[in-house]
Amino acid sequence: MPSVYSAYTIHDTVCSVWKCTEAEDFFSGNLKLFAAEEEELSKLNSKKRNEWLASRFLLSRITAESGLNPCTKDEYGKPHLKGSPWMISLSHTEGYVACIRSLKSCGTDIQVITQKIEKISPKFISAAEESLIRDGQSLQHRHCIWSAKEAIYKAYGRKSLDFKDHIRIGPFEFRETGFSFSGCIQKEDLIVNYTLFCRQIKNTILVYAIEN
Repeated sequence: MPSVYSAYTIHDTVCSVWKCTEAEDFFSGNLKLFAAEEEELSKLNSKKRNEWLASRFLLSRITAESGLNPCTKDEYGKPHLKGSPWMISLSHTEGYVACIRSLKSCGTDIQVITQKIEKISPKFISAAEESLIRDGQSLQHRHCIWSAKEAIYKAYGRKSLDFKDHIRIGPFEFRETGFSFSGCIQKEDLIVNYTLFCRQIKNTILVYAIEN
């Protein structure tokens, strides 16, 4: 199962993407699950099961040097590798799976590019961020902003953030081959800054965030 993309960046961060075409029985002989993971898997339907298994398999590959650790969720639903130094985040969409590991708080999001992003943009894009969007790449730019905010939300790992009011994305020059930019959380006295990386992979937009 070759990855379609893999990047090594700051804070020993690795982000990897895999287009999963394997059937579920591929994982039975290639992935060891702990009891808590088996319980979570049992609650998923067939499509979700394959994406879930694929994300756990990819995660096991990019964290292999730290040994085998159960992936559990905290009270906010943020995944953690028990007993591991790595902080992690997972995302999947339409067969694509993205995983990230870092020594800093991190988050990742991958989304298939669709027209419907235009309709929902007013719910998460501020007036300042709307000015970043250029004709000819509107869909890519809007997905970049959405996935950047989703990645920051996952990196922060707690609830009570409004995407439009509390998560802010800085200027960027979109390049399909990849680029970095910045974003932050600003809510009352809380300010958290992030470095963001974005890349288009075929018909998807991938963004990952690392806390500064």
